[in-house]
Amino acid sequence: MPRQIITPLAAGQIGKMSGSQHDDYLTIVAKLIPADVISVYLAVFNIIKQLVHGGTEQHILQWVIFIGIGAILPFYLWRVAGVKDKKQIVLSAIAYLIWVLSLGGPFGNWGELKPETIGAIILPIYTLVVPILTYPVTDKNPPAPAPPPAPVQ
Repeated sequence: MPRQIITPLAAGQIGKMSGSQHDDYLTIVAKLIPADVISVYLAVFNIIKQLVHGGTEQHILQWVIFIGIGAILPFYLWRVAGVKDKKQIVLSAIAYLIWVLSLGGPFGNWGELKPETIGAIILPIYTLVVPILTYPVTDKNPPAPAPPPAPVQ
């Protein structure tokens, strides 16, 4: 499945050539979550937690990994995943930030609330609302065109 979101307008342009359909809501949700990049972050983050036990050094490494992977993300989406829509790249970068927040990340504690709690609240709301607001899905069965007017006698 290509990573680029196919909007109804783009599907109409592409459809003339290949009969392509636009993406439905669930496909858009999946394409906005950079799961492969989040997986890399999670793997490296956990390796650092295993190798470096606490302290400032671990915290600095966690920030370096978070920022480094976040900086690579737009280029990865553009060059490797083939995403050309800048809006999709920005929304995927925000999703990366929220996912890292929900995993705890390098953020530390913010008073009474832990970052994981804040991320756990924001993540489902973002995942539910953003595709609806930014890539509205049109009706799959548009109304049939009106019949031509009756001939005038």
